[in-house]
Amino acid sequence: MNFESRQEALLIDLQHLPCISYFSVLKKHKIIYLESEESYIKQSYRNRCYILTSNKIDRLSVPVKYKNGLKTREVEIDYVQKWQNRHWRAIKSAYAKTPFFEFYGDYFEKIIYTNYKFLYDLNMDLLTLCLKILNIKIDIRHTDTYYHEVPENIADFRSIIHPKKESGIKNVQFYNQIFGSGFTKNLSIIDLLFNEGQNSSVIIDQQAKKMIF
Repeated sequence: MNFESRQEALLIDLQHLPCISYFSVLKKHKIIYLESEESYIKQSYRNRCYILTSNKIDRLSVPVKYKNGLKTREVEIDYVQKWQNRHWRAIKSAYAKTPFFEFYGDYFEKIIYTNYKFLYDLNMDLLTLCLKILNIKIDIRHTDTYYHEVPENIADFRSIIHPKKESGIKNVQFYNQIFGSGFTKNLSIIDLLFNEGQNSSVIIDQQAKKMIF
């Protein structure tokens, strides 16, 4: 799928601290419809993201109370597991020494330690914060029904950016990373923000111009 699209509107799943490819897709469209009416899909970016630590790529997951038939917006967070501490300790360990952690870290910590009932609301507030930092201004809407067939004027990117499809994302834009001798692609947006700060918007623009799925 060539990333270049003349469609002004985009339909996409709401992900947890998405990778920069996700934001590059968002920035190419004027209107964003976030999929809230689908049946929740497990083992996707809806409740997970990846960060880069000194030793490895680390997966952060938000545990959920899942049962068949639940819509994405109905999925509740499971607080039996102390995922908030796990999230924040991993993020702080990975990025405390990056150039821009002191500027943005507190904002993410506040949201992570807010006890949201629904995963959708947590992801929405994290997305809103990231868009604000990146100064990306778009019209975000939420679906009120599930579309099996999407109108021609809307680009359907539901589940296109997915852990099992990462090898299909080509021409990823490089940026500075604090760990590793080579570049690790498709990490959470916080990897970019903490390492590059305000330059993150430029990098997202560069990726949007050359990215192919």
